[in-house]
Amino acid sequence: ESVRSNKPDNFRQAEPKLKTLRSVTVEDGKKTVFKCEILAGNPAPNVKWYKNGKELTGKNKPKSIKIKKKKQGKISELLIRKSTEADAGLYTCEAVNSLGKTNTTANLFIINTATSTTPSAKTS
Repeated sequence: ESVRSNKPDNFRQAEPKLKTLRSVTVEDGKKTVFKCEILAGNPAPNVKWYKNGKELTGKNKPKSIKIKKKKQGKISELLIRKSTEADAGLYTCEAVNSLGKTNTTANLFIINTATSTTPSAKTS
């Protein structure tokens, strides 16, 4: 019996691959969700989020931003409960493992409904 193990393909080492992040437009005060999906990567990649090139970690991460792992770490979700104009910008999800790294970037646009040109239903 040969000692070489015939592990299935998904055990082969692979550099990280991410699904492209989609840019989103959110109304002021509404919830924003960025889903960063890891399509490949073995060993399991470490995911980091950046806003305008700055890593969202420690003091750099606003309290309004939550980063969650889902599906056994296959998805990293960045959640902003109440988005404000200060949250607008470029968000980058980066995945790193021992074989390489990759990232994907998307824009968050905030629409301020209060100052928008569309007439609101409130005005009588």
